[in-house]
Amino acid sequence: MNKEAYLNELKNALRHLSLQEQQAALSFCEEMLADRMEAGMTEEEAVAAMESPALMAEKLALDIKQPPRDAQSNPAVNQTQTDAENPNQWQKMQLKCAAAQLNHIDLQAGNLPIKIQLSKDDQVTLTYFTRPRNVYEARQEGDTLLLREIRTENSRSFFNFFFNFDLGTLPRPEITLEVPADLMANLKAATKNGAIALSGPQMLMHVELSTTNGGLALQNTKCISLDAHTTNGGVAASLVECRTALSLRTTNGGVAVSDCHSQAALTLSTTNGGVTVTNCTARDEMRVSSTNGGLKVQGLDAGALHLRTSNSSISGTVQGPQSQWQIESFTTNGKNSLPAFQQGAKPFSAHTTNSPIRITFS
Repeated sequence: MNKEAYLNELKNALRHLSLQEQQAALSFCEEMLADRMEAGMTEEEAVAAMESPALMAEKLALDIKQPPRDAQSNPAVNQTQTDAENPNQWQKMQLKCAAAQLNHIDLQAGNLPIKIQLSKDDQVTLTYFTRPRNVYEARQEGDTLLLREIRTENSRSFFNFFFNFDLGTLPRPEITLEVPADLMANLKAATKNGAIALSGPQMLMHVELSTTNGGLALQNTKCISLDAHTTNGGVAASLVECRTALSLRTTNGGVAVSDCHSQAALTLSTTNGGVTVTNCTARDEMRVSSTNGGLKVQGLDAGALHLRTSNSSISGTVQGPQSQWQIESFTTNGKNSLPAFQQGAKPFSAHTTNSPIRITFS
């Protein structure tokens, strides 16, 4: 799906709202797509990293109709008196660390989106936001850079962090971590109701990314291992290489992955969403799975390859001659281009129900 089609479906799903509310919601989503495309994603990958139009519309509608609560009087750390009087006002903060001093980075971002990108120098720079209602604190403890939300008042629903429909749209705060390409550190980043984008680092160690109700966008990154998962959000990845395991998982969202490689296992999975995988390899095992979503593969190679879905088709190409694969395939109520069984050196299985299997070999 392209950007225009996505926004048209979203607009149709929001038709019960006022024109002003529709425009604010559409502008927000268009900005999210633009951010991903500016980070280097294609239009299709940016759309795949979004929630479905129906799910996005449902959350936006619920949040728009929730009235703002009264401000609390508790002051925030490092806030001016003017900021303290307005609980919606975010104050920009920044912390710089020497990359050579860090072995661990741990970001717990509450409900704010996270962007991780290359720095222009050898410093690690964390830009974050705080306000009276949501107080964030960043600090360096030994060889670890930490970000924590230390106080939350008037807990709000999904998009009230980004919208106030009485005042119009508010600036959407985004936590940004800038790191040198050669940073060798473990990275852990977690948030809720926000996207995570990672682009550029070439020497990271173990990476863990986690969010809910937000997409994952990964590009041009090398690390020892990477485990990224979300719920109710899409996953888009390209040019990602891992020396050990690479795992990208979601539920209720699509997965679009290209030119990703693991020297051990590669796992791509979702439920209620399609999976598109292009030019990916794994030295050991590759597992691509969905429930109620189609699998489209192109140019895959692995020590063992397993494709699983239900009520949707499996189609595409696999590297190498068919004779090298030990094939096990099964479907019901659909044509199957593969033999049910075949002897070969490398295990390959393809299972679905109520749909065809159309796999060719290069």
